[in-house]
Amino acid sequence: MLFGTILFWLPAVASAVSMILLEGGIAAQPRIVPSWFAAALLAQFFCPVYSAGWIAGIVLQTVLALYLTARMKLER
Repeated sequence: MLFGTILFWLPAVASAVSMILLEGGIAAQPRIVPSWFAAALLAQFFCPVYSAGWIAGIVLQTVLALYLTARMKLER
């Protein structure tokens, strides 16, 4: 169960850390990025587990984390 819990938190943590580490921090991100993060976080944590909303939240967080990670690598 610990492995599942880590996978549950990993996209949200990766997205938050990436937004902070990108040049200028969260405030410098296009408005869609923090909004995307907030919407995905709300869906991930407040929808019932294994519901369509919960799955959408995890998918959105994962895609956001991949986008921000790629952006970090391209900016270097």
